[in-house]
Amino acid sequence: SGEFGLSAPYESAEAIDAMQQRQLSGLGRQSPRWMVRGDDGIAYVELAPAMVSGKLHLTFNFSDNQQRRR
Repeated sequence: SGEFGLSAPYESAEAIDAMQQRQLSGLGRQSPRWMVRGDDGIAYVELAPAMVSGKLHLTFNFSDNQQRRR
């Protein structure tokens, strides 16, 4: 598991849900997270609905102890 980023104008559905839950608490914005579920090694990322179409650029952050990869 780890954090990921999306190119604008796209947003992850998880980030939108979390932002709505934290709206009244005053907490800052957090990066959306990915997680591999099951034994197939695939991480599914649900996108929020958008009014535009086009290319999507995803950036996945991987960290293992002191090493970080992107």
